Amino acid sequence: MDILVINLMRLGDLIQSTPVLRRLRAEYPGSRVSLVVMDLFEDTARLLPGVDRLLAFPSSRLAAMLDQNPGWPEAVSYLDRWLTQHFPQKPDLIINLTPTRLGGTLAFALGAPEIRGMALNQNRDLVTRPAWASYSLIISRARMSNPFNLVDLFLREAGLTPDGAGLEVTVNPETAQEAEEALAALNLAADTAMVGLMPGASRPERCWPPESFAQAALQLLRRRPCHFFIFGSAQEAPLGRVVAQGLPEGTVTELPGKTPPGLLAAYLARLHLLITNDTGPMHLAAAVGTPTLAVFLASARVQDTGPVGRGHVILEPRLSCHPCVNPCPRPLCQQAISPDLVASLALNLLEGGYPCPPGEPAGEDSPRIYLGASDPWGYQAFLPLLRQPLTRRDFFIWLHRWVWGEFLDGEKPGGANLGDWVIRVLEEYYLPPEENPVPSETEEALVKL
Repeated sequence: MDILVINLMRLGDLIQSTPVLRRLRAEYPGSRVSLVVMDLFEDTARLLPGVDRLLAFPSSRLAAMLDQNPGWPEAVSYLDRWLTQHFPQKPDLIINLTPTRLGGTLAFALGAPEIRGMALNQNRDLVTRPAWASYSLIISRARMSNPFNLVDLFLREAGLTPDGAGLEVTVNPETAQEAEEALAALNLAADTAMVGLMPGASRPERCWPPESFAQAALQLLRRRPCHFFIFGSAQEAPLGRVVAQGLPEGTVTELPGKTPPGLLAAYLARLHLLITNDTGPMHLAAAVGTPTLAVFLASARVQDTGPVGRGHVILEPRLSCHPCVNPCPRPLCQQAISPDLVASLALNLLEGGYPCPPGEPAGEDSPRIYLGASDPWGYQAFLPLLRQPLTRRDFFIWLHRWVWGEFLDGEKPGGANLGDWVIRVLEEYYLPPEENPVPSETEEALVKL
């Protein structure tokens, strides 16, 4: 069977699609799996296991052609030649993970007998199949209600079964050796914890202030020996410089712009912990088995794109405006996470204990703290690290997980009941609500449901 996966997205989205590639191997043994990615992220895609043929979509060349006047006839002609060259025969199955018109158009143009995900139809309308793909598209307009991680949405819209095995990448031995030699040259003491810091993010409002990174790292350094590695793109080097300036000389290595994807993965694999914003490198760290302590600000939301796997810790501000949908001139969330709390959580993670901060958070504005976990059916879950009163927001997120899970998946294997598991989570991880989170008319409808 000839299977094509289309993923025309960025670093993090590529890493989050690795369970799709793994499950294709398990559920369609002996098939040839091709992967189409943006040419800008070809190096990242080379880290993904389970790919027989990697194709770089020529987006840069097409963009250059379209900048000319008139450039579209030349671009269309070139794209037609590219498709003919690489796909002389139609694939048997196309899985389009790209929720854009470009991804849907490419899926339609290749014309496989079966297409999963988004595609154009003969009337040039966008259509989605199977039902999980439709859910994924619809819920993007109601993100606050979505209980499912992007990794599980990728799997289910591809028609595949979650296995709870997390993300994965492959680092070649030469690159791993390069990172190993660079670390050995630092001549660190055996008890030194190697901690990564990722102060950048895709948008400025998603960035925890670099001064806060520095303060948390400094507090951590006072409690145990550490060496800090600052990562990021070349454009994020100024953020890294601010962090480094707040730390003692000799305790930090600045690497922004110096780690292509393979080398970055090799470094991350050797770390004891990564403290990060919601970024692509966060997912890469999870893929190489490094614990992450992530700060989710602005539009970042843990249920959507939290680090996949068990044991990761995620912080969100407890603000009514989070997650936001519009740019904010003075993001309150950037000051809602304290360096003290991050340092305490990081210390517990490094020492292998239960990652719990010292004492209960106080007040309504205390951060939400989540622990990465997996449900009995292999779906990613994020459970409160500390029991707190059940809010209406929490209740409806878990209710959506129950109702949509049963509606879209049907009966669970072995007769297991999703509702029983959700109820157990609410009982074990939350305190009784201070007031009924469900209006009476809603409660009546839920009973009928």
